Amino acid sequence: MYKQYIKQAWQLLKENRFYSLIYIAGTAFTITMVMLILTTYHIKTAGFSPEVNRHRMLFVSGAYAASRDHANHWMSAQLSLRMVKELYYSLETAEKVSAVIPFFPVIVSIPGSEDTFVQDRLSTDNTFWDIFRFQFIAGKPYGQADFDSGLKKVVLSERVARQLYNTVDIVGRTVEINKEPFTVCGVVKNIPTIAENAYAGLWVPYSATNESNSVYDGENILGPFIVYILADDKQSFDAIKQELDHKVAVFNGSTQEYEYKLLGQPDIQLEKYIRKNANMEINLSSEIKKYLLVIFFLLLIPVLNISGLIVSRMKRRRAELGLRKAFGASREVLIKQILIENFLPVLLGGVIGLLFSSLIIRMMSRFFLTSAYSASFVSELSTPAFYQLVNPVTFFYVFILCVVLNIASALVPAWRTTHISVVEALKNS
Repeated sequence: MYKQYIKQAWQLLKENRFYSLIYIAGTAFTITMVMLILTTYHIKTAGFSPEVNRHRMLFVSGAYAASRDHANHWMSAQLSLRMVKELYYSLETAEKVSAVIPFFPVIVSIPGSEDTFVQDRLSTDNTFWDIFRFQFIAGKPYGQADFDSGLKKVVLSERVARQLYNTVDIVGRTVEINKEPFTVCGVVKNIPTIAENAYAGLWVPYSATNESNSVYDGENILGPFIVYILADDKQSFDAIKQELDHKVAVFNGSTQEYEYKLLGQPDIQLEKYIRKNANMEINLSSEIKKYLLVIFFLLLIPVLNISGLIVSRMKRRRAELGLRKAFGASREVLIKQILIENFLPVLLGGVIGLLFSSLIIRMMSRFFLTSAYSASFVSELSTPAFYQLVNPVTFFYVFILCVVLNIASALVPAWRTTHISVVEALKNS
């Protein structure tokens, strides 16, 4: 029976091509818009290599220094090394804490060569390699002793290694970064730019750079660092924040001109994605409601349009449905038939919307998948693979969305049509 319904639905699609085109296009547009939201959310929040621990990480991506004497006088940037050491490295409730200087383009070359490349450098501590799960294809990361000694060591991505030496077997060789020699200690698989917390083309100890001691204010609050905090689990977040609040209160008791404000930080991954700068507090529930409201209206408009199209088509099929009722077909059977017939164009529109949204994201990665910072400074945006854009869970939600859209748009017209008497259906047809 279901096979017959599907054949009939396909025949109806071919007979009413203009109607079918509008129906499928409306569904595809809706699915595309919703998929853009869901896919962006998934990529920004889900854990994938090397950021497999996103679900139990907290982030301090900016610092806010407020004047004690002038309410409207404040400064914001990242954290100074002093703040990192006094407030964050000493956290007892965290499993691990890492501080990094965000990636920035540098000039890379090999000794004796005039060929240079612009690559993205991330300056880290050695704990960075414990928080993120990189796949080393040669060598290993720099360790605690290397970091403490300020040795000029570097880990390269596979792409950068091949650009420089045309091979990944280069452990122990020298690379010049902004004309300074660094020794290669490891090579890792390429990191996609959508992994913004760990992404770079090369990684060096921040203890081997001049930027680590930069200070942007008189109280030594602001500097170049952002902080990653790895918790034992989500339940540890509150304890970490409480300990940090206490440390900040003690620190502010020793300052004269400015005081350090967290403004809701440290953030979970979703809050970090929403946060635009350090001088704002995040209302997560309010932001989620905004996204849900947008999705609701994206669904509501096509449901109303498709319902109108279905009502029009049901009027032309009253005689057919009336005859079926006269020969014993129940209302439940007729409603089931109508829903199945309308599910086929919804499913086609869903598949088209799924593919089209993936194509849009791949073509517009800079807009959808990167922050304002990375879009401005990253030297080469990598295109994410299809499996990174659409995972099985997201696809399942899209499928459920197709079913809901089908039921929502077809159920009321189907119910009203099948409740017309046989005589009235035949007389008004």
